[in-house]
Amino acid sequence: IRIDITTNGTGATSIRCTVPVTAASGNFNMLLAKEVGITNDACVGRLDVGESTIAWTFYEGSYPGADAAQLLGGGSYSI
Repeated sequence: IRIDITTNGTGATSIRCTVPVTAASGNFNMLLAKEVGITNDACVGRLDVGESTIAWTFYEGSYPGADAAQLLGGGSYSI
């Protein structure tokens, strides 16, 4: 997954992206990423069961978005 932010908006708590197939089992699924545009910090993505939207935050829970930020990540989840 690659997420490029040209101009960051306001009021966000996470960066969200969708996956093509809804998560079907487990309590929730965690995916990993790295913000490579500015901080080079680790990020985690949470995909809840029954959902198709991943919510990305920095590893400690803060918002990873900023002008020129780029998240590169991946992982797998149960369908």
